[in-house]
Amino acid sequence: MEFNTEVKKATNLIYQKISKTIPEIEWSVHAPYIYKINKLKREKNAVILAHNYQTPEIYHGISDFSADSLSLAVEAAKTRADIIVMCGVYFMAETAKLMSPEKKVLLPDMSAGCSLSSSITGEDVKNLKKKYSLNEMAILVRAIFQTREFEERFLKIGMGYRVIGGTKFYERAEIKDSIAFLRIVNQKNDDLAFERIINVPRRSIGDNTIKQLHIWTRKNKKSLEDSAIELLQLNKIKPKTKLGLVKILGLFQKWRSDLKEKKHYELMEIILDESGYSKMLKDKKDLESEGRLENLKELIRGMHDFDNLQSFLEHVALASSIDQNWEGEKINLMTIHAAKGLEFDVVFLPGWEEGLFPHQKSLEEKGDLALEEERRLAYVGLTRAKKRSFISFVISRMYRGDWVDSLASRFIDELPEKNVEKEEVKEQSAEDFFFNQDIDYDEGIRSPGWARLQRKKLKRIK
Repeated sequence: MEFNTEVKKATNLIYQKISKTIPEIEWSVHAPYIYKINKLKREKNAVILAHNYQTPEIYHGISDFSADSLSLAVEAAKTRADIIVMCGVYFMAETAKLMSPEKKVLLPDMSAGCSLSSSITGEDVKNLKKKYSLNEMAILVRAIFQTREFEERFLKIGMGYRVIGGTKFYERAEIKDSIAFLRIVNQKNDDLAFERIINVPRRSIGDNTIKQLHIWTRKNKKSLEDSAIELLQLNKIKPKTKLGLVKILGLFQKWRSDLKEKKHYELMEIILDESGYSKMLKDKKDLESEGRLENLKELIRGMHDFDNLQSFLEHVALASSIDQNWEGEKINLMTIHAAKGLEFDVVFLPGWEEGLFPHQKSLEEKGDLALEEERRLAYVGLTRAKKRSFISFVISRMYRGDWVDSLASRFIDELPEKNVEKEEVKEQSAEDFFFNQDIDYDEGIRSPGWARLQRKKLKRIK
């Protein structure tokens, strides 16, 4: 959508004013926000405009518009709604006022810490680095897929990190393959993505066929996908290769149609299933393949944080372009297995929950023997700290858009009481929530989710 000169000029002035007066804000997961916003939508003629990357747990399913661009703010302003609720979008709120001054624009004050999943590293690391070097801090996880949330967090706050004994999340082979599938669905001219996954899993499309496609592409100035289609039509592809090529090209078209009706994270599940990628990993039945499957599940969980495929791919491109320099002050990320023989002044041990640590799959396969191995691993993690260690767990986690209850690891109860200091990090109180306009709410009503989240706590053990 094009803006006229006056709107552009006014918008720039608004942005300059807002950026100088409004500090950067992080967002907490808090059920009263959901309840009141839902109540407003239900009882008033209102629309909700929210950032796609700001705690989607709050806005999933209730936002009418995602503030990815000024054009969407204008679309919200042009609706028949009498009220526009801007969830943490100061710039967009002012834009909506500009475009439609007769409407009431509400801005909830939702500034309160960071999400539970990363709070143990946000403020804690910032405070601790005043005393300890980042190089002497480490986050030790049970499974490598757990690093994603911490990597995302550090990218957001601009803190350097390194992954020891492994690769960064978006650099892992299975993640790159999955992203390549999404890129070719999103843009058929993406030749790099096409070449990466055209024979993954193997479908009898060898180097000679790829070379043939490149020659045709250069000669006719077409994309690799269009060249493949033309060569098939001209019957210039070998019969054995032809079967695999026809199948994958047909899947590309199907997935593009699916994207029009499905969420991008649902499409990712479809692609992994229909391409045979998940089956390829499951059939290998080894620890490395199991870890890769866990990484793919974590990728899909992470995709829920984005409103659409385009915004997700832009985020991946940004995350992949960050300086990869190993030197300098950086916090260390690794699995407990990879930490054997290493020591750090400060160690964070997140995710000490039943099913994750001890790992459920290990217990199912090896029983008591696996439990003892997990217990020894817990000892390894604790003894990596020379001065301070932090163990954390959560009572519930967000999984595929729903809260899933979890239990603290049995290993926590086995720690000697005299050496343990417990601290509860509580949620912000409901009274801290307000709109900047007077709206009458029935404070006596509480949703089931509100009660559940009130009970949710993050315990940190020093």
